[in-house]
Amino acid sequence: MNFLCGKSEKNAAAAILLCYGMYIFIPAVLVRFFPAAADFLRQGIWVIILPGILVSAFLFIYAKDFFIRKCDFIGIAWGKISICSLGMLIISAVSAWLWFAFLKFMKFEFSTDVPVEQFLRTCHGGELVIAGIFICIITPFIEEIIFRRVVYEGLRNRCPEFFSITVSSLLFAVFHGILFQLFPLFLLGLYFQLLYVGERKLGGAVFAHFFNNTFAFVMLMLLKYYQKIRVFTGTHP
Repeated sequence: MNFLCGKSEKNAAAAILLCYGMYIFIPAVLVRFFPAAADFLRQGIWVIILPGILVSAFLFIYAKDFFIRKCDFIGIAWGKISICSLGMLIISAVSAWLWFAFLKFMKFEFSTDVPVEQFLRTCHGGELVIAGIFICIITPFIEEIIFRRVVYEGLRNRCPEFFSITVSSLLFAVFHGILFQLFPLFLLGLYFQLLYVGERKLGGAVFAHFFNNTFAFVMLMLLKYYQKIRVFTGTHP
């Protein structure tokens, strides 16, 4: 792929994609098909998280002019994006229900297990803090750089705008590997993409991604501890 022009940018992109595959995609697959791997991943959480932190630092130091620029976080309408992101959460919830109903109607066989949710159920105390930082802060940075600045910009240099926006958003959804969330993830990817297209700044897309992931993380934590409270009080079925 000749998405990038310089050797340093290609090396940086390769490092991001390698890290993303090894420390997000592969663990998710392991947890999905080998549930026993969850304990190993939880015990070695620093082994999983640290490379993501190192790659993020690498981006700032080695390829900051291409991937992260000073102007990316200047002049962003944070309040407006917050309101739009809140509305997008509602749209995502509705679209998830419709997509789920469609899959059931078409009699597709699919799993409703979410690897990240299963992983968080095995985490406790400080592990949850580390996982929260990774999910809510580091992941939005890495994913937005990959899908907006690498994939979208690479496609845009060779393809029509509409095609580039659609494909980058679809790849964002497909790369998460969850069939029953494919359509709502596509809509989320499209939303992040349109925020980026407006001013060619990562700040808005990263913040909206952070907003979405943080909301999801908080909801999972509330569900996790609500279930524990019900078990403790003897009200769990």
